[in-house]
Amino acid sequence: MSANIAPPAEPRPPRLTFGVEMEFLVPWLLEGGDDALEHIKGLPPVIRIKEVPKDGNVERVIHGMIKALFEKHNLPTNIKSHTYMYKTDFIKSILGNYNHWGVTDDVTVNEPFEAKTFDWIEKFRWVGVEVQSPVEPDIPGAFEVLNYARQLLTSSYRCRVNHSCGLHVHVGNGGEYFPLDSMRRIASLVFATEHLLTTLNHPWRVANYNCRTMRDRSNLSNLLAGQAMSPGPMHEADPARDCIRYLATEVRHGEEPISWREEHRANKYVDDFEEHRKKSGFEPFQPKPDTKEEEAPKEEIGANEKTAGEKEEEKKVIKASEDPFSQPIEPNKPVRTRNIPRIVRPRYTNEQLEDMTEKSRDFGCAGLYFEGPRSQRAPDPGVFAGVQQIYQSASSCEIAHLMYPRGASMVNFRHYACDSFLRHYQGRTIEFRGAEGSLSSWVVTWAKICVGLVKFAIRSPYHEFARVLENCDASTDEDGAYDCIDLLDDLGLYAEAEAAEKRIAAKKVEWGLEYVEKKAA
Repeated sequence: MSANIAPPAEPRPPRLTFGVEMEFLVPWLLEGGDDALEHIKGLPPVIRIKEVPKDGNVERVIHGMIKALFEKHNLPTNIKSHTYMYKTDFIKSILGNYNHWGVTDDVTVNEPFEAKTFDWIEKFRWVGVEVQSPVEPDIPGAFEVLNYARQLLTSSYRCRVNHSCGLHVHVGNGGEYFPLDSMRRIASLVFATEHLLTTLNHPWRVANYNCRTMRDRSNLSNLLAGQAMSPGPMHEADPARDCIRYLATEVRHGEEPISWREEHRANKYVDDFEEHRKKSGFEPFQPKPDTKEEEAPKEEIGANEKTAGEKEEEKKVIKASEDPFSQPIEPNKPVRTRNIPRIVRPRYTNEQLEDMTEKSRDFGCAGLYFEGPRSQRAPDPGVFAGVQQIYQSASSCEIAHLMYPRGASMVNFRHYACDSFLRHYQGRTIEFRGAEGSLSSWVVTWAKICVGLVKFAIRSPYHEFARVLENCDASTDEDGAYDCIDLLDDLGLYAEAEAAEKRIAAKKVEWGLEYVEKKAA
């Protein structure tokens, strides 16, 4: 059965989309109050307020000021729906609410006076802020606008980040769900690279209650260790759910995307879909028509027969050197030269992790247990044990369940859980939560890394994808074999690898990182 699908408007895969959440704090004073830091040259002015509103909601006032700043500089903060931006009304219904800059609060962002970080902390009043970027395609201009926005904030207001702040990056497939084959690859690469990517951010993040690690706390790691998992997936208890049978399964070549299934969820479509899936082969799913289709006229016999000359021409073999699509590439020429030695993988003991969580307690990041019956930790199963289990999953919602660590995780797959498929307007992104709060250029670099990781997962040739998994597996136990910089280079993120090298060199002592010592010749 042939698929009746219009060709794409442009001959390339659709671009990924992304959005960023920047969490930070701003200090404020009543007019006439003493600014304890006004003597510092180049420091932006502190926010002044004439009087506290009657309802005491200073947050609303300051958030309104930031929105006005964004509007003034052509960064819209009000929903302004533009139909021409979306190919279909369905895509508009998914993405239309994310086409503006959001300015709001976050209950987890706070400046605790008990922490005694600096003696001037308690001389100001503080408001937590979360700025959310619009959904944008992964084009250079979108990252430039993100960089402009974070520079606008830091040059206009006195901003601060502390250990309660996070930097979250959502990566999506436009208005579409990622299909099952993409989810298998994304989840596998996320699981394989977690221990490397954590090296790029503050070590306290691995002990943070709001971004739990998956290599030791997920249902996947607990399953492989024979330990108890959280209940689920939900479709196991409710066979009527159509996630595993319909929405969360693969998209075969020639089929309409998952959004088509979302718009056609009647039983007749689901039944037709299951009927085709029971058949062998990869015949694209097309629903049974309500009326009989007229049979296409058969071609006359001999109409496509080739002449003897044409058959002889087909026998000719084109040499590789003559094939314009198969030109040899110079081997063993690195794109760039590495600037720092390889990094020793941090291996934190339970005592070290408990010390980290105790230091972050005042910031609201504590709450994890690292030993005892309440720890819910499992031994790291390694790369390929996890990847094997991921590839055995029959649906995206099963993968989301496996990657779930009983709470907010380093990388959040909850938008692919069973119940998410019931909410039509629910987000459908994968959320990277492993970075600490920042308003530096690292905001843009980290966003590019998250997008690049997903892009490599779903677009790279199989042999390149498998090679990265093998290297990640080798790095699990052997220092000096492979590290986070090697990973970024393999993902094709060369500029980001340069930035990461500078970041690690600057943070090496503070974060307690070590380089692998070169062996004597």
